[in-house]
Amino acid sequence: MKQSFKFGTFAIISLALFGAGCATTQTPLTPETIAQRQAATAELEKQPEARIVFESQVDSFRVTREDRQDVLYLNKGFGKWYRGPLNCFGMGDPQSAISLATKTDGMGIDKFSRFYLLGGGGKNECFVTSLKELTPQQTVVFGLESQKAVDARLAKKLPK
Repeated sequence: MKQSFKFGTFAIISLALFGAGCATTQTPLTPETIAQRQAATAELEKQPEARIVFESQVDSFRVTREDRQDVLYLNKGFGKWYRGPLNCFGMGDPQSAISLATKTDGMGIDKFSRFYLLGGGGKNECFVTSLKELTPQQTVVFGLESQKAVDARLAKKLPK
């Protein structure tokens, strides 16, 4: 009886620790950062549509909720980030997705692409309404990179 109690306690603690490790932490938004994000979003509307030629170029992705809209961020590596507002339908929460699969096999990624976001208790089929490439300053505003990381990457590109 004593052993099962210890095992049961261990299972609850490990599940709690596992859940705490998987939770995404977001810094609270101040009115200043909200205004900066709104200005950056308005600036994005003026930029041309982007395209990622090969799906295999995407290193990672992130889904966040901004102004009651799910937004997909794609990282192509070396500080190249793309932003696309999502429209999803299906079961589960897109923000808790652990896997991304494109529905258009080998056709690249653009504003006409469809995705499957898997994980988080379900499968969502999503499409982006627009795909824009972010500038280094916009990646800082949207919280994708720190200013220190952007400065270090840009300093490496300077001639010596």
